[in-house]
Amino acid sequence: MADGQDEISEVSATNNSIETFTSALVFNLVVGIVIFLVFCVLRPLNHVVYAPRANLAQADKHPPEIGNGFISWVWPTLRIPDAQVLERTTLDSFMLLRFFQSCLKLFGLFTLLGIGILLPINVHGGGSETGLQALAISNVSEGSNLLWAHLVVTVVFLAAVLFTLLRDIQLYIRLRHNYLTNPIHQASAQSHALLVTDIPRHLQSKDHLARLFSVFPGGVRQVYLPRGVPKLEELVMERDSTALA
Repeated sequence: MADGQDEISEVSATNNSIETFTSALVFNLVVGIVIFLVFCVLRPLNHVVYAPRANLAQADKHPPEIGNGFISWVWPTLRIPDAQVLERTTLDSFMLLRFFQSCLKLFGLFTLLGIGILLPINVHGGGSETGLQALAISNVSEGSNLLWAHLVVTVVFLAAVLFTLLRDIQLYIRLRHNYLTNPIHQASAQSHALLVTDIPRHLQSKDHLARLFSVFPGGVRQVYLPRGVPKLEELVMERDSTALA
């Protein structure tokens, strides 16, 4: 009687795990598809939200033209070269996009190796697990040579992650160096400006600040003290709201 109850409990737990996984998978697929469809519908209807740089940025910073078709944005987004992205955005934004791209490639590789190699090995590993546990490493018999496959795939995973990180870090260092040594950047006020906040009240004058920062190489060319202009801030916010309307 006890053995029969144990078998029933095991079967029930197996069914529950499969049902839970299936429910979560279906729910997330439905949510993902709905979000994708909503984006595809709203994108051509609201360029201010989904293509702000096409309206507000300078002409040389405009992104490539993308049609208003339902999925006409997919192929141009995948094909745009890194150099073109870097020309039309900041270095930080480019590296953020690069991070997303690297994560997509890594997870794609992990998915192929996991589904193509590890799952079949686990399913036919000689264990007695049932349900979703049959897909795990616990279904591989203890001492089986098949366990070496998990070690090899883990090493491949680690090598891929380290290679990707090293490549992206080297790319960032190279791009950062080129950006800082660019004559256009060096001639801009941005490359010579320093924002200092939380200055004590007794030092809030041009003479005091010039003497304080004169120890820096090159000295101080000019000191600007921003003033509180709430009325101007309100006008700027009103202008931005009008531009985005």
